[in-house]
Amino acid sequence: MNVENAIEICGFGYMQIFIFLVTSIAYTYLGCYLSAINFFQKSIPFICADNITANIQNINYTSKCVEGCSKYIYKSYDNSIYSAMDLGCSPRSIVISINQGIFYVGLAVCAPLYSHLQEKLGRKPVVIISCILMSLTLLIPIASPNIYAVMAMRLLTGAALLLFEMSVYLLGMEVIPRRYRSFISLFYLACNGLGSIIISPISYLFEYSWKVQIIAIAIPPQLIALIYLLFIEESPRWLVYKERMPEAIAILNTYKKKNSNISFSGLRSESEKSTLSLIETVVELFKGRAMTLLTFTCAICWMNINLVYYGMFYDIGSLSGNIYIDGMIVPTAELFVPLNIIFMIRFGRKPVFIAVLIVTTIALVLLPIAKQISYPLEIIDSFIGRFTATSIYNIWFGYQGEVLPTRLRNNGMSIFEAFGRIGSILAPFILQLDKYDFAIPFLIYGAFNLLPIPLIILFAPETHNQPLPEKMTEILPINNKEAYPLMEDSKQ
Repeated sequence: MNVENAIEICGFGYMQIFIFLVTSIAYTYLGCYLSAINFFQKSIPFICADNITANIQNINYTSKCVEGCSKYIYKSYDNSIYSAMDLGCSPRSIVISINQGIFYVGLAVCAPLYSHLQEKLGRKPVVIISCILMSLTLLIPIASPNIYAVMAMRLLTGAALLLFEMSVYLLGMEVIPRRYRSFISLFYLACNGLGSIIISPISYLFEYSWKVQIIAIAIPPQLIALIYLLFIEESPRWLVYKERMPEAIAILNTYKKKNSNISFSGLRSESEKSTLSLIETVVELFKGRAMTLLTFTCAICWMNINLVYYGMFYDIGSLSGNIYIDGMIVPTAELFVPLNIIFMIRFGRKPVFIAVLIVTTIALVLLPIAKQISYPLEIIDSFIGRFTATSIYNIWFGYQGEVLPTRLRNNGMSIFEAFGRIGSILAPFILQLDKYDFAIPFLIYGAFNLLPIPLIILFAPETHNQPLPEKMTEILPINNKEAYPLMEDSKQ
């Protein structure tokens, strides 16, 4: 009996439900964590102090930069890093985009470290370590003297978030039977939307101080770490892969729902045993024509998906309405992402993925037009774009874990994650182009959003209702061919 069969026998019992709920809470917090920067780094109206001729109570804050201005006055100083550290005018205004981009540099740089920690320590310890790191890297900037110290912590915060996101996801998914994975994968990531909604009223409640906002989001990771420490066991799939069979069997016995008479004493690993370094993983990912094309597809698609998703994510501040109201309305779209499962069950991953790519491109192109017509139309278009962009992100996030064999899954997902962060880093800088014309960033996002379509059609296998591949020979066929040509290619 292999671990996949053992997980299927265990079903969806009380422990799996508990892990599912805790993982959902963790992903809800993740949404809060990611969206908080839209509020504690929001733009604050300002004016050059040299131009003030009236009583300060009657000032019209124009937010226009004046060459040679000796000092800028902001409408409020403690509400945002933007005003507290005087980031209103060029070239310092670009620091806001750098501060957002450097967060994703941390994500990319941490990818190899994440794989190493997961391989050596397991899922559970990495979750706990990442929670501690997230709290520390959030709290330290409160005492930072300038924006550059804040940026240094943002780099480490990105690293901590990658450890948290991937470890929580893998631990939550690896104990779930195959037939539930599609829905649960989408549900976990849809919880990001719920977190984005929740953080809006929290930030409004503590609007008077960006430091208090940061303290509010630094506390929950410690509670999450405590729950994992006391109540959640290590992934049995990882234990089997490490050949720690007695521990894996003991955990699987606690997962059994109705099959109490089933014994896991014959549990064995069918994964390829050798542990791969990062360099060895790269070699394996480019071993043979078919695997090379699949690797190229995953990397390019992930980069473009990140570019578009985070472009829509950070666009909240540029909408015409109140940032707190917009911050509650638009992320609500992410709550409907699990509805994609209805179409994925009927049509599979690839057709649904291609369809939402097309709809997202249409929404991006139409957004500048909607902004000119009316605010309600702008919100509706943003809502649709956020829904489809999140759908793309979530479908592909789950797809990567389904298409790679166990031997490559950790390092492979980390490499794709690092490459994809190129898109995340570029996204806030592309938004800066709206100072020339509001339409420019969205036309760029729309063009990049179409690039994955031919790659998906030609080189990506369908993974719907298929077992997770344990070995290289189990990688799924492309377009339902009888045999995947990886091994033939690699021998030539």
